[in-house]
Amino acid sequence: MAVMLVAVAPAQTTVGRPSTAPTAEQVQQAEAAVAAAEREHGPEARATGAAVQALARLRFGRGEMRDAETMSLRAASIFEKVDPDGSTALADALLVVGACRANDRRHAEAVPCYERCLALRERLLGPVDQHTLLALQNLYSSRGNSGDERGAVAALQDLLDRLEKHYPAHAATQTIRVEFVSRCIQLGRYADALPRARRSLEYVEKKRGAKPAEVLQERFELGHLLCRMLQFEEGMRLLDAVAADLPDAGLPAAARGFILGTRATLALALGREDAQRLGEEALVFADVEFTDANFASLATQLAVMFAGPERQLVLARRAVAACIRLVGKDHPNSSCALSNLAQIELGTGELDAAVEHATAALPWFAANVETMTPDRLTTRTTLAVCHLRRGEIEPALPLLQQNLDDLPRLLHACLPTLSDAERMDYAAGARVALDLLLLAALRDGVDADVGLRATLAWKGIVARGLFQELRWLRGQVGSGPELQAELAKLCGEMRSPNAAKLDRTAFTARRQQLDERLLELDRGWVAPTPAALRAALGADEAFVDYIVFDDWEREAARLCAFVVAGGKTHMVELGLAAPVLQALVAHQELSARSVRPAGAVAARLAEQAARRLTDLVWTPVAAHVGDRVRVTLCLDGALATLPFATLRSADGTFLVEKYEFSHVASGAELLAPSSTPVSAASAQLCAVGDVDYGVASGGGVAGERRGFAPLQHSRRELDAVVRAFSAAHGDKATIAQLHGGAATTTRFQTEAPQASFLHIATHGFYAGSTTALTGGDASVRRKFGMQARGTAMQRQAGNELRQPAGLAFATANGGSASKDDDGVLTADEIAWLDLHRCELVVLSACETGLGTPSAGDSLVGIRRALRLAGARRSLTTAWRVDDAATADLMATFYRVLWQEKATPAAALRAAQLERLAHDRRQHGEPLVATWGAFLLEGR
Repeated sequence: MAVMLVAVAPAQTTVGRPSTAPTAEQVQQAEAAVAAAEREHGPEARATGAAVQALARLRFGRGEMRDAETMSLRAASIFEKVDPDGSTALADALLVVGACRANDRRHAEAVPCYERCLALRERLLGPVDQHTLLALQNLYSSRGNSGDERGAVAALQDLLDRLEKHYPAHAATQTIRVEFVSRCIQLGRYADALPRARRSLEYVEKKRGAKPAEVLQERFELGHLLCRMLQFEEGMRLLDAVAADLPDAGLPAAARGFILGTRATLALALGREDAQRLGEEALVFADVEFTDANFASLATQLAVMFAGPERQLVLARRAVAACIRLVGKDHPNSSCALSNLAQIELGTGELDAAVEHATAALPWFAANVETMTPDRLTTRTTLAVCHLRRGEIEPALPLLQQNLDDLPRLLHACLPTLSDAERMDYAAGARVALDLLLLAALRDGVDADVGLRATLAWKGIVARGLFQELRWLRGQVGSGPELQAELAKLCGEMRSPNAAKLDRTAFTARRQQLDERLLELDRGWVAPTPAALRAALGADEAFVDYIVFDDWEREAARLCAFVVAGGKTHMVELGLAAPVLQALVAHQELSARSVRPAGAVAARLAEQAARRLTDLVWTPVAAHVGDRVRVTLCLDGALATLPFATLRSADGTFLVEKYEFSHVASGAELLAPSSTPVSAASAQLCAVGDVDYGVASGGGVAGERRGFAPLQHSRRELDAVVRAFSAAHGDKATIAQLHGGAATTTRFQTEAPQASFLHIATHGFYAGSTTALTGGDASVRRKFGMQARGTAMQRQAGNELRQPAGLAFATANGGSASKDDDGVLTADEIAWLDLHRCELVVLSACETGLGTPSAGDSLVGIRRALRLAGARRSLTTAWRVDDAATADLMATFYRVLWQEKATPAAALRAAQLERLAHDRRQHGEPLVATWGAFLLEGR
């Protein structure tokens, strides 16, 4: 059976009027037929209904929509009475009613007519009858025109699924497939679009008589889509191939310019050396009159990126005028073009014109809330900067706050395929709204709560994995077994050693579909307000939120802090970030060395470095903290590696001697419900230590040892932890000890999700540190695609795993007999473990608290991974620690934690003070390295 479908065009109904309108004589004959049917059969008879419907169709054909709608409604009423269960005649009448309303631009009113028509035709004619498919196509059209973008794409996907299953080689199927890809890209549903874009290209390549231009167009669409999904290697390869074949394709100049311009903008984003040359090649096509709105809109972007100052404004204004002439002002192409023009005018100092054009660009974005693109945020940012430069603070702040509110959905749309570390890299570029807002707040004396609210919103977004924290989501989906099962399956695939071998297209599609369902749950999460934060703090508590932001006026990073204490919020400016970073590095290096007495000079240098850093980051906020002992810190960037306990007051004492510190990734954690203490009967411990990493290779530069060396005192540490746990929790407590060759990643992945407490005395690795692994660590290099070059680890192009951080387990140096257990768990794999039962994870070895400073979160590394996995608290280290001293400190920590029932923060402080007293008594020096490296995250 032939498929009778009209090409999809969302701006018009797919039930069209005939090319030749019915004559007046035909209408008169139909009216007479209605009258005759009424006389012969009565006004409510089936025959009368059929006559009325025939007249309605003629009225529709003449463009008399209101009369046609009235008659079709009458016919539908008659058919409902004579056929209560519905009939094809009723479906036809409803179709015409919907078409009348759609042609009259009453699309929302047309939707229920098409929905009912579709249901009847599916039941009576089947799901793939041509009339059923036509009703579904009309439903898609009206949903889209009524603003229901999600509903429109759902109907279009349903239509495409049916066509691909029953008519895979039909031209109509390809038409719908192309439209589906286009609509999904508009909504940012790239993972849904990708498999259909591949099929579309395959169809055209196999199509008999396909023109070269058709093939090139589909290859371009696929390459462009891949680049949107940040799969640049494959995407740019396709785009480069398309550009090479363009001269022989016979495409119009506008199409060639659009293809070359798109490739040039992506090349610039990737930092390719030939980007400027590619941009200039594309600009050649912008010198003629614009006949295509897509290229005209892109030309404004090319003007921003590649045109010289003398040409930018002229080109952009000409392109904007062309867009408006071709598609009207209320069109996405025109809005994007106006936004780009406003950016150029902002750069040239024409603030009034920039405000006018940015303001004109915003209405389309406001009316199309489901279409989430970076242009929405860019336009608001441009307008906000214009206001700030004109000294207009009031209109700028809400624009910036709206950008922060929109950010989760934008990141969700753009980043469905990436690891958490890659997502954080991308998110950093969207932080400009927060930077501008903080700068305005400092410069113009805005209420401190304005800046704190924005900071809480930003950190709340990124601290939870951009869209949602897995621990929170598991609680939300607990009542939905299907969703829970899908999440568990996806988590299992993510932590599989063979994750890199998964079918990336299929996996990406499933991941985004799950993300969309989870995002619906996540809409209930709201960033905490400053007032709620103040109410959550106890009388002896203070909250200090540090934030690094870019000062675009000085072209430098600055640091400020928000102190919440005593029912008040204070915004404290801490100056430029560079001196803080320099002082931090000096303090960390000197502190990490003080494992044993080093003499008066070294001790004095260490004390001076600690006091210098204290003056920069603590003294200015200490007055607002007052006498409150319990201090919760929310840090940003490299500052997240600083154990505040090791800073020194003016009198030489350490801050640990006055304060009890803990860290959180977001102020939202202060409002989270307190966890119920684990009962002794249900407590479970998983303890890892004395790991057999395999044989480390020798050689290297100057006899350098390569690979993971054994931790000599970790067995003593492991035994002490187990004894303390048994003494506190009794015989009913469950203990899993993983040591030697049994401490495998597979065993750990099995035991860890059951544990209430995890103690892991094994090497953490972070390639950005000064002690990065150098070569013998075969499993690490294989997993990250890295090669040893001196003491640095370099990432090979094309490898999917971005963050070189993780934990080492048995056989990490190589030699594993199992393909599924390579001895290494990366940060991204750790994040997909299910640790929502875990109260505390302790990583007692060297540098487990390090990571990549990010403008999105404080650090991207193991600490963040544990938080995303669901662990409530983690205790990690900021530098290399002494094996023996750590074993002693851990014994004290667990005794206070489990036997004296102290909080983790109080237990850590007690253990540090005991060790500090011991060092002063035994060595006459504080020996900060033996107790100061530890960072507790979580309350």
